[in-house]
Amino acid sequence: SQAGASHFPAGNVLSQLTDSRVVLLSVLYFLFLGSFTGVVLWAPTILLFLDGELSNSAIGWLSGLPYIPFAVAMIWWGRHSDQTGERQLHVAAALAVSLVGSLICAFSGTVFLFMIGALVVMTGLGAGLGTFWGLVTSTLHSSQTAVGIAAVNSLGALGAFSATYIVGELFERSGSYFLALLTMALFGLVASLLAGLYPWTRKPLDLSAQDA
Repeated sequence: SQAGASHFPAGNVLSQLTDSRVVLLSVLYFLFLGSFTGVVLWAPTILLFLDGELSNSAIGWLSGLPYIPFAVAMIWWGRHSDQTGERQLHVAAALAVSLVGSLICAFSGTVFLFMIGALVVMTGLGAGLGTFWGLVTSTLHSSQTAVGIAAVNSLGALGAFSATYIVGELFERSGSYFLALLTMALFGLVASLLAGLYPWTRKPLDLSAQDA
């Protein structure tokens, strides 16, 4: 049962690391950061691919523009999640938005369409980043929070590295950004389904413990 599964020996690190919720949260963050990093780090290359006449200054401004809705969505959606006390659907919805943006980017043939997709991607991912850690802390038992967060964060970093490598390989082998961005969209699709469909344990948030 979920109640029984939430009790862990504080010193049993291996048991905490192999708990299904820690593993799945780690996979979710792997996919989340993967989809985010793959699009963002390769945006300048893709922009230049779409329009070889863009100046370095223009590429810099265009690449930085999506961070504005990213920041706004992170604050607004995170605050909304705090006010409602709901985490799971907030994360799933945010990842679904980023998935739509990734698909727009993948099928874009112009700088304008790619930028529309990038703005949508970053809006969804900003909202997701603002609520994901709330899902982690409301899911994990207090005895496994420290170890669980470390595991989730570590695998997320691996996801970012893997996505960067995958996009580069696909871009170089195919000579097109289509397969690379479609792969990032697949990352987002699996992440959104995992966030929305898995029966995450819901327990009241211990705000005092979080503040401490």
